[in-house]
Amino acid sequence: MKDYSAMSDQQINTAVGLSFGEKVGEVVNGLQLVNIDAQYLCSSFDPCNNPADAWPIITANHIGIMPFKSGIATAWPTSVGLLSDAQVKHENPLRAAMIVYLQMMEQKS
Repeated sequence: MKDYSAMSDQQINTAVGLSFGEKVGEVVNGLQLVNIDAQYLCSSFDPCNNPADAWPIITANHIGIMPFKSGIATAWPTSVGLLSDAQVKHENPLRAAMIVYLQMMEQKS
Protein backbone atom coordinates (compact mmCIF):
# COMPACT_ATOMS: atom_id res chain seq x y z
CA MET A 1 0.00 0.00 0.00
CA LYS A 2 1.18 3.52 -0.77
CA ASP A 3 2.67 5.65 2.02
CA TYR A 4 0.23 8.55 2.15
CA SER A 5 1.88 10.07 5.22
CA ALA A 6 4.68 11.39 2.99
CA MET A 7 2.21 13.14 0.65
CA SER A 8 1.10 16.76 0.94
CA ASP A 9 -2.57 17.70 1.32
CA GLN A 10 -2.52 18.88 -2.31
CA GLN A 11 -1.24 15.49 -3.49
CA ILE A 12 -3.90 13.66 -1.48
CA ASN A 13 -6.61 16.01 -2.81
CA THR A 14 -5.42 15.30 -6.34
CA ALA A 15 -5.37 11.54 -5.79
CA VAL A 16 -8.92 11.70 -4.44
CA GLY A 17 -10.02 13.79 -7.45
CA LEU A 18 -8.38 11.43 -9.90
CA SER A 19 -10.11 8.47 -8.24
CA PHE A 20 -13.40 9.85 -9.54
CA GLY A 21 -12.13 9.35 -13.08
CA GLU A 22 -12.10 13.03 -13.98
CA LYS A 23 -9.99 14.11 -16.93
CA VAL A 24 -7.39 16.87 -16.86
CA GLY A 25 -9.02 20.21 -17.59
CA GLU A 26 -12.59 19.04 -16.91
CA VAL A 27 -14.64 20.81 -14.28
CA VAL A 28 -17.19 18.55 -12.60
CA ASN A 29 -18.84 19.44 -9.27
CA GLY A 30 -16.29 22.22 -8.74
CA LEU A 31 -13.29 19.96 -9.35
CA GLN A 32 -10.76 21.03 -11.95
CA LEU A 33 -7.62 19.04 -12.62
CA VAL A 34 -4.68 20.80 -14.20
CA ASN A 35 -1.30 19.44 -15.28
CA ILE A 36 1.67 21.46 -14.04
CA ASP A 37 5.22 20.19 -14.54
CA ALA A 38 3.95 16.67 -15.32
CA GLN A 39 2.01 16.52 -12.04
CA TYR A 40 -1.74 16.67 -11.69
CA LEU A 41 -3.01 19.26 -9.26
CA CYS A 42 -6.52 19.99 -8.08
CA SER A 43 -7.97 23.43 -7.82
CA SER A 44 -11.29 24.29 -6.18
CA PHE A 45 -11.33 20.91 -4.42
CA ASP A 46 -9.84 20.47 -0.95
CA PRO A 47 -11.31 17.47 0.90
CA CYS A 48 -8.32 17.42 3.28
CA ASN A 49 -9.40 20.80 4.68
CA ASN A 50 -12.92 21.59 3.46
CA PRO A 51 -15.74 19.62 5.12
CA ALA A 52 -18.10 20.44 2.21
CA ASP A 53 -15.76 18.58 -0.17
CA ALA A 54 -14.95 15.76 2.26
CA TRP A 55 -18.34 14.91 3.75
CA PRO A 56 -19.96 13.40 0.62
CA ILE A 57 -16.91 11.12 0.24
CA ILE A 58 -16.97 10.18 3.92
CA THR A 59 -20.66 9.31 3.99
CA ALA A 60 -20.76 7.54 0.61
CA ASN A 61 -17.85 5.29 1.61
CA HIS A 62 -18.90 4.71 5.24
CA ILE A 63 -15.78 6.18 6.80
CA GLY A 64 -15.86 6.77 10.54
CA ILE A 65 -14.03 9.73 12.10
CA MET A 66 -13.23 10.19 15.75
CA PRO A 67 -11.67 13.59 16.44
CA PHE A 68 -10.12 13.82 19.89
CA LYS A 69 -9.89 17.12 21.74
CA SER A 70 -6.56 16.23 23.32
CA GLY A 71 -5.05 13.75 20.89
CA ILE A 72 -4.76 12.57 17.33
CA ALA A 73 -7.94 12.04 15.29
CA THR A 74 -8.66 8.57 13.91
CA ALA A 75 -10.49 7.55 10.74
CA TRP A 76 -11.43 4.04 9.64
CA PRO A 77 -13.69 2.17 7.20
CA THR A 78 -16.74 1.27 9.27
CA SER A 79 -17.16 -2.02 7.42
CA VAL A 80 -13.87 -3.19 8.97
CA GLY A 81 -14.24 -1.71 12.46
CA LEU A 82 -12.32 0.61 14.73
CA LEU A 83 -10.02 -2.08 16.11
CA SER A 84 -8.75 -3.09 12.66
CA ASP A 85 -5.38 -2.27 11.12
CA ALA A 86 -7.19 -0.13 8.55
CA GLN A 87 -7.40 2.94 10.78
CA VAL A 88 -5.43 6.13 10.06
CA LYS A 89 -4.38 8.61 12.72
CA HIS A 90 -3.61 12.25 11.93
CA GLU A 91 -4.03 15.64 13.59
CA ASN A 92 -6.42 16.60 10.76
CA PRO A 93 -9.46 14.26 10.80
CA LEU A 94 -10.45 15.14 7.23
CA ARG A 95 -6.99 14.26 5.92
CA ALA A 96 -7.14 10.97 7.86
CA ALA A 97 -10.51 10.20 6.26
CA MET A 98 -9.19 10.95 2.75
CA ILE A 99 -6.24 8.61 3.35
CA VAL A 100 -8.66 5.88 4.44
CA TYR A 101 -10.68 6.54 1.27
CA LEU A 102 -7.57 6.19 -0.93
CA GLN A 103 -6.58 2.97 0.85
CA MET A 104 -10.07 1.61 0.25
CA MET A 105 -9.79 2.47 -3.45
CA GLU A 106 -6.41 0.67 -3.60
CA GLN A 107 -7.97 -2.46 -2.11
CA LYS A 108 -10.75 -2.40 -4.72
CA SER A 109 -8.30 -2.48 -7.65
